[in-house]
Amino acid sequence: MTTQYIGKRVAIYARVSTRRQADNDLSVPDQIDHGERWAAERGATVVATFTDAGASATNDNRPEFQKMLAMAMAEDRPLDIILVHSLSRLFRNAMHFFQYKGQLHRFKVKIVSITQAFGDDPASDLAIGMLSLF
Repeated sequence: MTTQYIGKRVAIYARVSTRRQADNDLSVPDQIDHGERWAAERGATVVATFTDAGASATNDNRPEFQKMLAMAMAEDRPLDIILVHSLSRLFRNAMHFFQYKGQLHRFKVKIVSITQAFGDDPASDLAIGMLSLF
């Protein structure tokens, strides 16, 4: 077991883009299940789960996304990690990614992707920026 996540408090964020996906419940349960398993395997604790069904990640006008950010940036700092299946669940816009990553960094909250393991260094930021462009 990797010790860097033991005892960390995690919020899972799951999102699907289309109403059809939301109505058929195609990927939200899988995203949440993978997040719960990821946390359990690493000794982290899931403290909240946020889901936006049928919401585009091209903007930040997503109710559950905004609730999650408010929780992450609360003065009592109840979160250590925002966990997503892939970064595209959070953002489809590089500018938004870096804007929110910077805000969350001030509260010591990290964004972690289950399927895209990036580090926390300038080279990783460059790789994420390139990914965000596509």
